[in-house]
Amino acid sequence: MLVATRVWPAQEYTRVTFEAAQPIKAQVITLKNPERLVLDLEGIDLNGELTDLAARVRADDPYIKQVRVARNKPTVVRVVLDLKTEVKATLFALPPVGEYRHRLVLDIYPLKPIDPLLALLSAGDIKELTAPVPPQRAMSDLFAQARYRAAGRAQDRARARAEGGRLQGRSGRQARTQGDGQSEEACFRHGAHDHRGG
Repeated sequence: MLVATRVWPAQEYTRVTFEAAQPIKAQVITLKNPERLVLDLEGIDLNGELTDLAARVRADDPYIKQVRVARNKPTVVRVVLDLKTEVKATLFALPPVGEYRHRLVLDIYPLKPIDPLLALLSAGDIKELTAPVPPQRAMSDLFAQARYRAAGRAQDRARARAEGGRLQGRSGRQARTQGDGQSEEACFRHGAHDHRGG
């Protein structure tokens, strides 16, 4: 006898759990066009927990569109999950632990893994990033950018002036050195002339 059904939707995967007093025999198959998962539960009565499963699927579930439950054979209940996209399903059993009884777990993953960075962004974060910028904020941003560029140009001019001063200083020192060298050479020539004349 089925005692509980649970649906836990998440961006990474959706988990559907069936809990019963005894182990549940089941098999799952994937159908295309449209995308569906078909889960056959053996030896399970069609009770209120199963019929209420459809109401437990949320509209914002990323993978399950809706659930349909019906008896397929006298001893088999068929659960059909209509999907919103292509998925890959994993079906496994868990033994009783604590207050939980035998559980059959169906994990529904996207066929293409989701980018972890995008998974961290909630829908609200994405809306905030894509929201239009108010006009006043846009104008203030433009003024801030203009001030930043003007400050940058002023700094460039200041650096250029400082560099020009250093270049002129070096040129003056070189000229003085050359002049001093020429004076020493002139003195040397003059002295040599005086020596020859003497």
